[in-house]
Amino acid sequence: MGRKDSHTTRTNQRGSRHIDIADLDAPLVGEFLNHLESERGNSTRTRNGRLAAIHSMFTFAALRHPEHAETIARVLAIPPKRYDRPQVTNLSRAEVTALLGAPDRSALPGCRPRLGPSVVSEVEGEGDVTVVQESVEDGGGTTQRN
Repeated sequence: MGRKDSHTTRTNQRGSRHIDIADLDAPLVGEFLNHLESERGNSTRTRNGRLAAIHSMFTFAALRHPEHAETIARVLAIPPKRYDRPQVTNLSRAEVTALLGAPDRSALPGCRPRLGPSVVSEVEGEGDVTVVQESVEDGGGTTQRN
């Protein structure tokens, strides 16, 4: 028995090769999604990705099997789970200075092309810094890249 069959065969006596749309009702899909998080340790994003795939399959099945419209509608009504998204912020001037000063330029890995002084410009307001143009110093002059 493969890994894919484990949850389905525990909940369905016929095995995964003989599953009908009527067997894949909303409670079974909900159990499967809970199984992903609790027993397999998947993240909420993975759970929502699987739910999106299930929704896609059931949207396709709705066109082919109108006789299962109730079951399909219940599965399509399962909402994605909410999760906290990390907030993206700009770096402060001190953080940019620390990052640019971090490589040891006396050692070989620190001698890689680096950002030049024209790379960073101050954003008006809070003194945050953002990269507006990439400039690479490679020893033979300055190369501008967009």
